[in-house]
Amino acid sequence: MLHVTNGDVAVGRIASLGLEGDVLPWQDVLHDGPVPDDLNAAELRRTRAEFLARAHGLSPVEVLSRLQRRDARLERAIESEEILLWFEPDLYDQLQLLQVLDACDCEETGSAPQSVPLDTCLGFASDSTLLTAFEDRAPVSPDDREFASRAWGRFRSKDPTSLEAIAGDPRAGLPYVAGAIRRLLEEYPCNSRGLARSEAQLLEAIAGEAETAAEAFRVSANREEYVYLGDASFAGYLRRLGAGDRSLVRFADGGPISAADPADVKGRFWHAPVQLTSEGRAVLAGQLDRAEVLPFDHWIGGVHLEGTNPVWRRDAAGHIHRIS
Repeated sequence: MLHVTNGDVAVGRIASLGLEGDVLPWQDVLHDGPVPDDLNAAELRRTRAEFLARAHGLSPVEVLSRLQRRDARLERAIESEEILLWFEPDLYDQLQLLQVLDACDCEETGSAPQSVPLDTCLGFASDSTLLTAFEDRAPVSPDDREFASRAWGRFRSKDPTSLEAIAGDPRAGLPYVAGAIRRLLEEYPCNSRGLARSEAQLLEAIAGEAETAAEAFRVSANREEYVYLGDASFAGYLRRLGAGDRSLVRFADGGPISAADPADVKGRFWHAPVQLTSEGRAVLAGQLDRAEVLPFDHWIGGVHLEGTNPVWRRDAAGHIHRIS
């Protein structure tokens, strides 16, 4: 038996239940960085390893080795073991779930992966809640596996409009995928200000009650239905908004955000006072466009947003459209 879940905290919780089998953490922040559809499995692993290593200050060789071991372990399980999927409702987990289900070709083995129903964070759930979820596990139907593979392919596509159909197709067997994809689409820059939802929430937090990055992280997280941004991902957003000569946010003493290290959890990055710049206030008010002030260089799945006029935008109704 193989239990597949999001990361190390979840691994510890599942291991503590005394269940049979190994626990495999997926450990990839798929809503950050490139996941293009023109790469095969080995090329995608290499691309993800390079991105994760660069984003988190890790060794690319070590990250690639971990991803190779992860995928090999799942491949062995597909051939001969019962696979249990422990994924939470948030975007971070649901994208991992799509990738895992896409990899689970069960036609020859006849052993469909089973979903363990979770409506909360594994780290905060009681043992009794998790054991009840384990007992309520159910095979993922062929139709839902096909849907997951389709959703994974569209996430990796260069055309994000195809994801809107996934966001509008709720599935009883995969109850959180549609909502997670709707949240993902909100990361495209809006027409009015050029801000992704996460960027807008971050700036609004600093313009309001948050005096430090740590407080802005908390305020932003409280506005999510299901929190999916970890501190490292949030730091990436803040560093992008705090970069360059026309940054949108800076330290209150005038220092650049990029000069501080987010890995120092007790240091300046998280705890020194921060404030919006004049450009940040103008973007938040809709007087300037974020892309014109801070050119994009950011991936969402298979889409690379870049430059002062990114090809894709989100309108007031939440629909994604191409800028001609």
